[in-house]
Amino acid sequence: MNRTEREQQIQLLWALVFALLSALAITLFYKDAYRPLDETAFRIAEMVQTPWLTAVMKTITLLGDAIVVAPLGALIIIGFFLRGYRIEALIILVTLVAGNWLQDITKEIFARPRPDAFHLIALPESYSFPSGHAMVAVAFYGVLAYMLKRVGQDAPWRSWITPLYSLLLVGLCLSRIYLGVHYASDVLAGLCFSAVWYFLVRYVYNHAVNVYRPSRHSLFK
Repeated sequence: MNRTEREQQIQLLWALVFALLSALAITLFYKDAYRPLDETAFRIAEMVQTPWLTAVMKTITLLGDAIVVAPLGALIIIGFFLRGYRIEALIILVTLVAGNWLQDITKEIFARPRPDAFHLIALPESYSFPSGHAMVAVAFYGVLAYMLKRVGQDAPWRSWITPLYSLLLVGLCLSRIYLGVHYASDVLAGLCFSAVWYFLVRYVYNHAVNVYRPSRHSLFK
């Protein structure tokens, strides 16, 4: 088994791990076992609320809204396509469409009402479980970060991708709890669900690149 095959197997293994964690998250949801976690998270959120932090969280949470993700995704797809990176463009497109569909389906299945303890922004009309912003943070921004690291191997800022993405991931997830529009358990479930998608997409993406484009110049040369 060569290195590429081993890496592919590891990605499938991680997808399986998060699938099992997703099953656990669903089981705990139906057993109403999240109450202590959710109540504690909201108490902490209320304790640390300040005007400046609220302004920061309101700004960060916009990065997971459709009004930002949709046009940003469109620009990224066009950019990849014009540069000849058709595989990346197609996968980002599928990620956006399928991710939105999966988010809507899962919310309707679990039909959990939004929190009513407090909310610092208007409550979305959709259901609460799982968090769509947490799913976007992993499924869209996570896949994008991985692709940029792969196609931008010679870019001077490549080393900044992981820390910047990590800050975005944490910020988006915490903002939903801080603003009172999601329970902590919504966010955890969203992370688990979308992590399955993330590792499956990585598997498909790497396989497609290795088969159809074994060598390619950097996107940013």
